Amino acid sequence: MRFGEALAKRRKEANLSQEQLAEKLHVSRQAVSKWESEQSVPDIYTIQKVVEIFGGSIDDFLSDAQQITVNEPKGNGSFKIISMVFMLVIFMSGIVLFIFGTFFYKDTFEPLPVWLSFFLCGISLVYFIVTEVIRIIRKKH
Repeated sequence: MRFGEALAKRRKEANLSQEQLAEKLHVSRQAVSKWESEQSVPDIYTIQKVVEIFGGSIDDFLSDAQQITVNEPKGNGSFKIISMVFMLVIFMSGIVLFIFGTFFYKDTFEPLPVWLSFFLCGISLVYFIVTEVIRIIRKKH
């Protein structure tokens, strides 16, 4: 049995509505609803209050709730893809600018396009390296 199921079971056994339990915990009815539907989990202090309301110990209550899980927020994937594509475009524009600068200014040697291309490529490469290092560190933890 999951935490939300255990909470709903204990609440119904005590003949409490979500609204009544929410008032006792000083939270909204929507918060209790989210806990019971496994959309979120209360903090440890609220769990302690829940146990005080229903009696027993935290161990007893959590033994009914064998799993406490929190769903990961969704929507991060699209931001990561957009940022990677954006950095790839910056990298490619740096390459194009480098080719443009060396090909068209080979006689006069205008250094601005070349240095700008190095700057753009450098920024995008640093971004790729940092995001990979962060991903590896998170994977280890």
